[in-house]
Amino acid sequence: AGTIVATGRNRGTEGRGDGNVLGGTLIAHAEINALAQLPPGDYPDHILWSTLEPCFLCSAAVMHSHVGLVRFAARDPLMEGVDRLPMLNAWAAGRWPRRDGPVDGPIGRFAGLLALSWELERGSTVVPAAYQRSDPGLLDLAGRNIERLRSLAAEPVEAALADLLPELDRTGE
Repeated sequence: AGTIVATGRNRGTEGRGDGNVLGGTLIAHAEINALAQLPPGDYPDHILWSTLEPCFLCSAAVMHSHVGLVRFAARDPLMEGVDRLPMLNAWAAGRWPRRDGPVDGPIGRFAGLLALSWELERGSTVVPAAYQRSDPGLLDLAGRNIERLRSLAAEPVEAALADLLPELDRTGE
């Protein structure tokens, strides 16, 4: 019905969480933190929105949480094939949520840019290598704009998107 019932963000680099929030652990993903706020039940009409295509862990959590639809803005090249998990197990296939994504155009590219930039900032080599294979243009844009993205982090997301829109349009061609 358009009502936000829970929110979450990645808290893996923060201190330990409290209550229904995980923090300070590698499994403190945004999706997990949002889903942990739902009481046990069935949520076939609920939508989980995610910046990136959910990983194996988050996809399984969505399935166990009985959420009916997952929408994501950007593909995660590390998670290629996650959508085929229901083909491996009949029980999982019966519980698997519908998936909708990625978002076409600059919004989807911006979501991928944010996640990729964060990985570059923390020195990841695995994620950039995956983008080198799947989207070298976005990897180049992220590498050229680390300082710019850092300065835009304090801005509203709309301002950061507007600032990067011309380059996002060019890399998506």
